[in-house]
Amino acid sequence: MGAVYITTAIVFVSDVRGRPIYGFTVRDREKAHGLEKAVDESYSPDDKPLLSPGRRVAVVDDVVTGGGSILKAVDAVSEEGCEIVAVIAIVDRNQGGRERLADRGLPYVSLFEADPKGNLGICSEFASRGAVAARAD
Repeated sequence: MGAVYITTAIVFVSDVRGRPIYGFTVRDREKAHGLEKAVDESYSPDDKPLLSPGRRVAVVDDVVTGGGSILKAVDAVSEEGCEIVAVIAIVDRNQGGRERLADRGLPYVSLFEADPKGNLGICSEFASRGAVAARAD
């Protein structure tokens, strides 16, 4: 559920800055009412469904533990024919999720990672890509 809030913030800030990014949400299971879909999409400016074949998308989640939830989202978006260009987590608990994503060949990065005691630090891979240094100015 945390990904909904992250997506909302990204969509809002990107629009305020004049470079809109459109969002979607993947539920654990299909709704039993309305459109009865597992994926809710926002508006798309090109008159096509937001999640359509060939569309390049990033899948974002708040926490990755074993990778089950984020892989469900990846599968749901892939079924729509989208190209997954990034899989991003705010926190990686280092409990197998990274490896499961890598086994599928998915481009994955987390912002923070937890040690065995649960202490958080900036993910070394994220920091080494220069992303932190590039935004520090």
